[in-house]
Amino acid sequence: METSMENIGTLEYALDKYSKIWCWKITGDRAVNMISRLVPEAWYGENVNEVIIPDSTENVKQLKLIMDRYPLEILSKTIWQRKIVKTYAPKPTLPPIKHKLKKAKTGDQFRGKLLNFQKEGLDFLLKSSGNALLADEMGLGKCVLGSSLIEIIDGQIPIEDLWKDSIMLEQHEGECWAKLSKPITVQTFDGQKIIAKKVSKVFRQKIDEDIVKITLDDGSVLECTKRHRFLTPDGWMMANSLNIDGKVAVPSIPSQKIVQQIADKGISLRSLHLSTPYKYTQGMSNNLAYFVIDKLEKTNNHSLACDLQQLSLESINWCPIKKIETKRYSGYVYDLSVPETHNYVVNGMITHNTVQTLSYVSTEKQTFPVLVVAPLVTLNNWEREIEKFLKKKSRNGRILESESPSVTIIRTGKSEELPITDIYIINYELLLKRSKDLMKVGLRTIVCDEVHNLRSKTTQKYKAVKKLAALHSILYRIGLSGTPIYNRGSEIWPIIDIIKPGLLGSFKEFCEYFCYVNEKGKAIVLENKRASLRNELQKHVMLRRKKSDVLKELKDKVRYKEIIAADTDYYLEELDKIWKKLEAEQKVAETEFSKSASYHRAIQSERQIAGLAKLPHVINFVKNIMEIEESVVVFCHHKVIHKLLNESLEEFSPVSIIGGQSDSLRQDQIDKFQKGESKLMIAGIRAGNVGINLTRAKYVIFAELDWSPAIHRQAEDRLHRIGQKNTVFAYYLIGAGTLDDHVANILVDKSYEIDEIMDESSDNYENKDKAELILAQIQDKIRSK
Repeated sequence: METSMENIGTLEYALDKYSKIWCWKITGDRAVNMISRLVPEAWYGENVNEVIIPDSTENVKQLKLIMDRYPLEILSKTIWQRKIVKTYAPKPTLPPIKHKLKKAKTGDQFRGKLLNFQKEGLDFLLKSSGNALLADEMGLGKCVLGSSLIEIIDGQIPIEDLWKDSIMLEQHEGECWAKLSKPITVQTFDGQKIIAKKVSKVFRQKIDEDIVKITLDDGSVLECTKRHRFLTPDGWMMANSLNIDGKVAVPSIPSQKIVQQIADKGISLRSLHLSTPYKYTQGMSNNLAYFVIDKLEKTNNHSLACDLQQLSLESINWCPIKKIETKRYSGYVYDLSVPETHNYVVNGMITHNTVQTLSYVSTEKQTFPVLVVAPLVTLNNWEREIEKFLKKKSRNGRILESESPSVTIIRTGKSEELPITDIYIINYELLLKRSKDLMKVGLRTIVCDEVHNLRSKTTQKYKAVKKLAALHSILYRIGLSGTPIYNRGSEIWPIIDIIKPGLLGSFKEFCEYFCYVNEKGKAIVLENKRASLRNELQKHVMLRRKKSDVLKELKDKVRYKEIIAADTDYYLEELDKIWKKLEAEQKVAETEFSKSASYHRAIQSERQIAGLAKLPHVINFVKNIMEIEESVVVFCHHKVIHKLLNESLEEFSPVSIIGGQSDSLRQDQIDKFQKGESKLMIAGIRAGNVGINLTRAKYVIFAELDWSPAIHRQAEDRLHRIGQKNTVFAYYLIGAGTLDDHVANILVDKSYEIDEIMDESSDNYENKDKAELILAQIQDKIRSK
């Protein structure tokens, strides 16, 4: 007669309170005595009847051998079973998918071309059978440069300044999330109008890639990553998809800063009256003046008040794109996390993995009908992208080149029968209300854009998507997000539970193996489990690429024109003084020579105050480059700028070249730089542009502009010469709101190519005609002050 073997103790998978790691806990006198002899790594728990064993493959094998003869009561049966299967399972003969990605070929239904990294993304989707999470690095993404001005309620602020005042939350492989020390309120578009939203988080990332510079008809300029999104009449479009003469959204009134200027001049911020003296509006921005006059003239009542805040915030205009340029950028980019709307106004423009997904649904078999679930503000963009990249396939399988798949955007929560269509698009908020209707259309693919919306398993969004993803007709489930994990690592479980159910077990099993529960009851992934969780995701379901995976080769020398912030209040005040002094000199000048000399003095004075106005932001720009531990040469023109740069960048122990140095001191400074004793050289552009070798550096920054393009080329060639092994990056820093841009336009050919901004002719430009043109522009600027 067969009898069952008696258990000698219990086995439980538990968090050890002393080591703070997950271990195997065994209780029972016989079990403890046996384990303490057979497993040397074990230690006693809270008492002598409890033993703790580290969780390792060898220890699991040892426990299994013991339990084959001396059974233990298993309290954590699911975890034990998974451990046994994993420990004794045959080792895979093939490497993980991510290590053998190829450049997949798109199907006949796809229109357009993929970049190489997108072809590899398609290959990943094909190999994962369409159940995958595309979580490419955020900057393949949606970021702007640090000098970009964010529109806030109090005016404008460079986004990099927000970062400086923030508290680091999370850092991983070059990506950093930080919490603002004090939340700010930004302007954002909610799909209908400009509204205010509070923002508490800022993102920073170091990149080395091509970026896009967008210039609008109204003079606004923004530099951003290629995948940064802009609101257009056709929906949200990425920067590298915009075209010249296309349009992007801008607020109806350029900036709250201008509104504040009006208030300072005696016009009420809450109400604007026609009886206000015109002289106070004469000097404001022309766009604002015309806007205000137009609104007031239509009232036919001189005392009728117009609510200025209502006029400025509740509508948008479409501004034509004047110029689009691509250039190389190495340094930091930034982004904001704006709840719900995920967009904000930066430099006067409204900004916000689609293509890889569309290439997949057009290449894989039996993918239609497709359901795309996305944030409200991205619905039109999805429709536009589908029209752009997908071709229609008829019922007999013939490809219709001139047609696209049929699309239905679901915009109402009212339940009604849906039309038969190829692709349905809906926002997360409406999904629960229309889920019953969607269940009837035979969906085969579900795509969740910004899939981090599903990071909580208790929300209605998650429950609705979970129900649809579980339909028998669904063959493919794809999630898209640059940041699938927002706050805690456990947020990945609901997302994976939809895309690849069972991969991480039940939520209880996931927490038992990967997490501990903090004092607030939140599941936190253990530090020693994070790498294994990431490896598990990347092996089976997640594709994430870094910038370095998709870089292209560079040319020998790349020139950039960088628009940076400047202190316009100081600049305009000093311009006023220059103009008054010039007018006085012109009145008493008796000869043409005297008049010309006064022009030149005024121009030189303007150039100096422009340099001083942008100096703090020049310093920040240099510091950002220095942070990537590269040697840098900074050229300037005025001695006062040279002195202030040396003082402000003293932490980098700069060496200097300036007019008036002895030959021995000059050579000593050059030698220190070339030997690496200092990584920063500050040089006068005319003193350091010839006769020296600075090939140790590959970054050259022009803090001020000279009058001669030939001088700039000679300065560049101190780095770009025989012995230089790297691409040389030349940055020309242009102060926003100053006449730098006008000076640059005189110096350069307006049809310069992507990597060329400076005209290569050696014309001097120091003549009276050019001087008078600059002074005329100075006069216009002062009169508009």
